[in-house]
Amino acid sequence: MGNGLGPSIGALLRKEKHPEVLFSPIKGVARAVDTNPARTILWRGAETIDGFSWELPAGSVVTSRDNSRGYHFALVCASKKPLKLLSGRDHVNANIVRNLRTGGALGHSQVTSIVERVGTEAESDTLYPVVMRVNLAAPYFVRLVDGVPVPSELASKLRNEKFSAAEKMNLLARLKGGARKPRSKDLFAA
Repeated sequence: MGNGLGPSIGALLRKEKHPEVLFSPIKGVARAVDTNPARTILWRGAETIDGFSWELPAGSVVTSRDNSRGYHFALVCASKKPLKLLSGRDHVNANIVRNLRTGGALGHSQVTSIVERVGTEAESDTLYPVVMRVNLAAPYFVRLVDGVPVPSELASKLRNEKFSAAEKMNLLARLKGGARKPRSKDLFAA
């Protein structure tokens, strides 16, 4: 996530006990580093904002592109219904939402933003289709740790061949075995 969401999560939870998370497709062309990363990491553990170990749910598989930090951040979400892509008929009108903490408008290349509605529906040329809805769930925001590289041949195969979501999960779950408990420490320490 491109901006510091930790403080915004706290502000959001003070305003809303069960916040909704909306997913929208990227507006432009995805960067090559995102669609075809040099290295993919499978995450086997997480830490809460308070630095406590948090076990990833047994049925989950979390991956990201590699970065030089050795960790990645993630929102924790839940749904009472199976996840599925929506038609995109619902939308977020960029003219009526603002960044919760700063009051600023959504940026054109915004990756993740915590917003609040500040107006009524108005004409807009900046509509973001909503393709998935879930709820933010405790512990809400985690730092992913204990990552292992996905072998490049497997990562390439998963990107280029047609596998069902279940088949991809099964292939990646094999790498997840042997996860160690992450050490507790301050999430935001340098």
